Amino acid sequence: MSNLPTILEVSDLHVAFPTRQGPFAAVDGVSLQLGVSERLGLIGESGSGKSTRALALMRLIKPPGQITRGRIVLDGVDILGLTEHEMRQRRLADIALVNQGAMNSLNPVMRIRDQMIDAMQATATSGPNTSGRPTWQTSCAQSTCGRRWPTFSRTSSAAA
Repeated sequence: MSNLPTILEVSDLHVAFPTRQGPFAAVDGVSLQLGVSERLGLIGESGSGKSTRALALMRLIKPPGQITRGRIVLDGVDILGLTEHEMRQRRLADIALVNQGAMNSLNPVMRIRDQMIDAMQATATSGPNTSGRPTWQTSCAQSTCGRRWPTFSRTSSAAA
């Protein structure tokens, strides 16, 4: 781990799905720490639990699956203890997931910046920002994802 303050700490995370033969451990004892300004990418073979780990961090495991053990501390708050409403307020505001198939996650006819702003506005809270981190308004204003890039048109070789 780096010397950066910890923004995400996962300890002994377990996710299980019931089967006829008993619980299937899809995630079995994962622990990690992520510092402020660090990013996390999960790589591994198909079926290795990448998506399940990511969904668990977002508290989006669908029944009958469940997080059976562990702690997920995001910015000092154990998110496993939050209500669904409180967790919904944190999604996209504090933690987000873009799946492998970005074309399945993002609208290809809308600018990415506009989609991010829509998502952040939908999850914005009405109170002041007390975390000390930039707000979505500041982040988007400083972002280059909405920059207008030059466009080029194809000309026919006969016209050239």
